[in-house]
Amino acid sequence: MKLTQAEQHHLDNCVLFQLMRSAHGKSKRPSPLTAYQILNRLPPKVFDQITENGKYLGGRGRGSSTRLVGSQIVQRSLSRLAEGHLARVVGILDSQGLRFNVRGTLVEAGYPPTALYQAVVP
Repeated sequence: MKLTQAEQHHLDNCVLFQLMRSAHGKSKRPSPLTAYQILNRLPPKVFDQITENGKYLGGRGRGSSTRLVGSQIVQRSLSRLAEGHLARVVGILDSQGLRFNVRGTLVEAGYPPTALYQAVVP
């Protein structure tokens, strides 16, 4: 899936918004999220656009096609946010055997080391 520059910018804003509004602990910092969790929380219109109405959620790498899936598109957005110092990787989750609930569908990570991203707050 190819997004225009305007669509990428809008997606980046939506992804950052989800990072900022994740659960806060006592430290008042947003909790880290995976690309799958963010994908699940995106507004319906954005979710439908990047997953082609839920057909391509995630799990590439487990015998799937070369098509980019929603979780990868979110991952690319997170990488752009990290390059702009708006988000950062705070850990790597061994997601082998885990399934992420994405709009009612359980999705297994295509590549078990799954990055945990957190919004950068002053």
